[in-house]
Amino acid sequence: MVIAELFARIGIKADSSQLKGLRSALSTVKTGLFAVTAAAAGVSAVITKVTRDALLLSTGFTQFEAETGASAQTLQKWRAVAEQVGASADSVNGSIKAMADNQAQIQLGKGNISGYQWLGIDPREDPFKVLEKLRERTRGMSESMRKH
Repeated sequence: MVIAELFARIGIKADSSQLKGLRSALSTVKTGLFAVTAAAAGVSAVITKVTRDALLLSTGFTQFEAETGASAQTLQKWRAVAEQVGASADSVNGSIKAMADNQAQIQLGKGNISGYQWLGIDPREDPFKVLEKLRERTRGMSESMRKH
């Protein structure tokens, strides 16, 4: 009985029912503080994850711009469209990076230019403009023709 001993030391006389009531109230406060602490820890973990994810995404967009020379802002728009139609947002990144790599190889005389020539697209254009032209010029083609 720590509380009773404390009251006895400081000279307060209390009956046992009042001490039990005080003990119960303190126990309720303690339980409430544990719940608040747990909730705060949960919120903190969520905020940390959101912040980390945003930082990684931002870094990824900066790296994308450096690697491809294409706009990260335009990439975000294309990623959103891809997700709306059930495609992977990462597949857009991969496609644009592959296209930028092929364009660089074409400039060095090594890349595959035949698809660009066949569709009448300038391979020196921005990858997103090329992607838009590909979409326009392959509209109406069979699925197998569009893939090859």
